[in-house]
Amino acid sequence: MSELYNKYMPPRELLVALSRAGINLLFEDTDSEFSDTPTKSPALEQRAYSDIALVSSICTITNSKWNHDPSNGASRAVFRVSKKLFDPDAAPQDLKKSDIDMEFVRNNLRMNFKADDKWDLMTYEMERCCFIDCTETSETFNTSPQPNVETHLNVYTALEQKGNANIAKYIRASDVLLGDTIKKLLMAVKPLSW
Repeated sequence: MSELYNKYMPPRELLVALSRAGINLLFEDTDSEFSDTPTKSPALEQRAYSDIALVSSICTITNSKWNHDPSNGASRAVFRVSKKLFDPDAAPQDLKKSDIDMEFVRNNLRMNFKADDKWDLMTYEMERCCFIDCTETSETFNTSPQPNVETHLNVYTALEQKGNANIAKYIRASDVLLGDTIKKLLMAVKPLSW
C-alpha cells in the first residue's frame, strides 16, 4: 500500500486500488441482508455526506455507536463531531500544502477517538441536525439537544452556533477539490449505513 501514499487519485480509482490491495470498501445496500444493520435512506446519506464534505477541512467527524440504535432507523444518522476545530490561522506561517503528508498528519493531527470530552454527538435528519445531550459512554441513547443549542438546517450552521465566528472564512478558503473528493468517497463507502 505504500505506493498509494501521497498520490492523488480520483475517488473511484482510489477505491479500486484499495480493493486490489485487499481492502474492500464498496458495500451495496443489498449486502444488508447479511447484516443486522439497517441501511440509511439514500437521500439522507447524500445530504449528510454533502454537509460533512463541506466542513471536512475544519473538523473531524467520525462514527458513533448510537448510529445503529434501532430507534434511528433509516431516517436518522448519528455521528461524532470534534469539539476542537482546525484553525488555519494558527498553522505555522511557513507551512505549505506540499509539506502536509501522512507523516505530518500522524505527528500533528492525532485525535483521541475514545475520549468523550473531545467529541459532541450530532443527530442528522433530512430537515434538521442538532448536537445532542448524549455521549458514546451514555447508558441510554438520548436525542435531547444540548443546553443552549438549537436545531439547524445543516452541520455548517450548527458548528457556527457552537461559537466559531470564522467558520465561513475557513470554508471559503478550503480546497474545493478536497471537499468534492471527500463527498464522492463518502457516497461510495457509505459509512453511515455500514
